[in-house]
Amino acid sequence: MEIIFLVFAVFSGESFVTMEIRNYSEFPSAGEVTCESYIGSGQFRKSLKLKGIKEPRVRAACMGASQLKGFGDILNQTATWKEVALREKADVVFLTGKIRHNPIEDRRKSVDAYLGKNLMLVNSDGEHALYGSDKVKESELIKLDGKKVKLRAIFEDHTPKESSEEQYPTDEKGRALKRTGYRVIAIE
Repeated sequence: MEIIFLVFAVFSGESFVTMEIRNYSEFPSAGEVTCESYIGSGQFRKSLKLKGIKEPRVRAACMGASQLKGFGDILNQTATWKEVALREKADVVFLTGKIRHNPIEDRRKSVDAYLGKNLMLVNSDGEHALYGSDKVKESELIKLDGKKVKLRAIFEDHTPKESSEEQYPTDEKGRALKRTGYRVIAIE
């Protein structure tokens, strides 16, 4: 029997408030209705603590553990919701340079993969990792390999916190290597 997770994020208007991941089998209704049915019920809304939140909005999904390839992927999925909520406050920058795509064989264990060196923008300031977005997919950027481009992007720092359970390469002091780059939102 597969473990089903109920993943939800709460927003106040356009602002991110909180997110939670719960094992659906721990809910009293788990034996009676499917997770998807539970999300549509009034019981689900009552279980959320929405009092005091102006214009509460909830995004929820039921996800099997096998769909997400483990707990780490669940955390990455929900972190994306937080990034989306905070993205509007981030500064958009214009970048010009040449795109370089370096396919990396084993993405799980490679320091280069961790640093985002599989897809880079090279310019006079150095090399910068590029990340796809809902507006510009990574596959679109890969097709521009070797071409000079002008991009609109948002700077992001993906360096794990010290309390993170994620595995990551470290410097000589045992701290996570800095992992930054730009989420591309438009190709000019």
